[in-house]
Amino acid sequence: MVSFINKNNIYLYRELPNQLSSLFGKMEIKYKDILFKQISEFKDYYISRCGKCLSYKKQFGTYIRLLTPIYTKKGYIEYAFYNNGCTYRRKAHRLVAHVFIPNIVNKPQINHKNGIRDDNRVENLEWCTNQENIKHSFDKLGRKSSNYNKFGKNNNRTKQVLQLDIDGNVVKKWDSMSDIQKKLGYSVSSVSRWCNNQAKLRNNFIWRFE
Repeated sequence: MVSFINKNNIYLYRELPNQLSSLFGKMEIKYKDILFKQISEFKDYYISRCGKCLSYKKQFGTYIRLLTPIYTKKGYIEYAFYNNGCTYRRKAHRLVAHVFIPNIVNKPQINHKNGIRDDNRVENLEWCTNQENIKHSFDKLGRKSSNYNKFGKNNNRTKQVLQLDIDGNVVKKWDSMSDIQKKLGYSVSSVSRWCNNQAKLRNNFIWRFE
């Protein structure tokens, strides 16, 4: 059912049961030719595919307001939500992903494909694991390890790492922990911890310093 709300060309859509995935809100608002979907955590607020957010309230007639984006120190966009007398802040990219992007395997993080943290379009976001996020930053965004030039393979203090299978056979010899981080997405601190606890399998391999 589609019903006209007021002169501002705002429409309210009520979806029939089972027409939308449970990941999506059950209500949509079209405002200034932009479609907004309801945020399940805050029923009076809606998010668009490009990361814009609005509030829609009807206490004193229909009231719609676009929210002002709040920039964090790290360059992400957040919005402030008011609910039951309390204020909550949520990152825009997480709102967009939760509402518009199915997360079938329940990955915990969201990656900005082009590396621009305030570009919250659906097309620029993807669910990922921590390992995938780290690997993307090296492969696509040119990130360098925090230990770059300190523990590189040409530094005589660098520790080479052996990657062994469960039978103790060498699968690969790595020049440095930084190389492992860049290629596989495992942090230097994690690899160091694994190497110092040689008896345990980590990600189906045994890791040790040569």
